[in-house]
Order: sequence, then C-alpha cells, then structure tokens
Amino acid sequence: MLNQNNDTVARFEPLKFGLGNFIFTPKAGDRYKAIILIGDSVLRKELPQAIKQGYVLYIKNESESKIRAIVRTNLPSGNPVHLFIHTRQSPRHAEAKIIVNGMAEFIIDKNRLGDGISHLTIFNNAK
Repeated sequence: MLNQNNDTVARFEPLKFGLGNFIFTPKAGDRYKAIILIGDSVLRKELPQAIKQGYVLYIKNESESKIRAIVRTNLPSGNPVHLFIHTRQSPRHAEAKIIVNGMAEFIIDKNRLGDGISHLTIFNNAK
C-alpha cells in the first residue's frame, strides 16, 4: 500500500485459502492506494480517504475457544457500540458495550459461531 508520496506504508499478501491480514492506521488527510499483483497483472486501487473520527474493529484469538473483539474510537466515551455477528446469513451473536476511554471489548465463545466465515460488524446509535 502506498501513500500520496508513493511511500510504502503497509505490505500484505494472501495466506492459506487466499485469506490474510495486516495492520494499518491511516492518517486523516492522506490518500492511499493498494497495488495488487495477480500473476503478471497489476491492479491499482485508490482507497477512500480517511476521516478524522471513527471506529476501528480488531479481532484476535483469545484462546482455543474464544475470540476478543476490540473496538477503539476517538469519539467521546459513554456512547454505546453494538457488535453483531452472523454466519451464513444466520445471526449468531449480538451485544452492546459502552465506550470507556476510547475502547470497548467483547469476548465471544467460538462455539456460538457457525461453520464457515463469520462476519463481525459494529454499529453505533447514529441513524
């Protein structure tokens, strides 16, 4: 991934089954583009501009049976954030937490998730 000065700010590559991950925190006002190599072809994709306020969702394995979902924000504390999980279009988990010191954490039992890919989405109270 490159910034507007064509400096490399992140690298990523697929792992098992074409899935992968990377950690990247954009700077408000900067522009970014992803450059993806597929065989001999190069795909260049401009990314949306980062906004000054928002939420970040980070997921990590807590143990063999649990995952931790961490929500961070630069918005005021005291507001709720809602985590919704579905697998194969079937709701599996929904929970709300209050943002405290810019963060909320959820611990989810993996047994509540279905087989396959689970989608985790966060919502706030904005309409």
